[in-house]
Amino acid sequence: MDPADAVLARIAELEHIEELWRARVRRLASALSHDLRAPIRHVHGFGAIAQEALERDPPDVESALRCVTRMLDAARRADEMATALTRWARQPEPPLELEVVDLADVVSGAIDAAAPDIEAREATIEVGDLPSVAGHGELLAQALGHLIVNAVRFVPPERTPHVEISGGDDGSTWWIAVSDNGDGVPEDERAHVFDLFRWGTNAVDRGGAGAGLAFVRSIVELHGGTVTIGDTAEGGAVLLLAIPGRATTTDT
Repeated sequence: MDPADAVLARIAELEHIEELWRARVRRLASALSHDLRAPIRHVHGFGAIAQEALERDPPDVESALRCVTRMLDAARRADEMATALTRWARQPEPPLELEVVDLADVVSGAIDAAAPDIEAREATIEVGDLPSVAGHGELLAQALGHLIVNAVRFVPPERTPHVEISGGDDGSTWWIAVSDNGDGVPEDERAHVFDLFRWGTNAVDRGGAGAGLAFVRSIVELHGGTVTIGDTAEGGAVLLLAIPGRATTTDT
């Protein structure tokens, strides 16, 4: 590579890294200023109502206990969110040290880690041929684990979840897709479900902190890629991870 081109490439890389950090700080500030304050407001509000109930003559203990239950729920929620924020903020710094990763092995490990959710819903997982790629194995496993768990959890309870995982490359970008047989994500919500502490309206199980897809986006962005949501032919959701680089397809 020409020295001038090498300098320009390095400048572009540094600008990309700077933008990743700026985006991470913006998302963290938004979560701290808005989302984490919500359960704190709930604790304060229900605490005031409980205090008023106990100051009555005679004290309304039943109402106070209901408020205490709501306060405990809000405190648990705040703790979950704080834990998720800590994990999110501790992601590796860019640029990543990449290695050749067999996505078939990564997906197999992610499926094993998601076994409790898979078994609880008696879900089926279908895995196609997957490529070996240049990536960060541990982070990719985390991203795929989140996608698999989401795909299983967000299928309506009257329906047996079926998840399909496929991958490949087009010569300049490798990709992996995770699709389900749920109700999909409305088009006007697709950008926002990747924000911290956000769920789509079709999410039938809102367990956890609501940070899974935010983790996925951060991990993909650290690889220089993108993650998008589309529809399956049957109306389910398909999440597509696309990351620059060539891949060699191997049999699973």
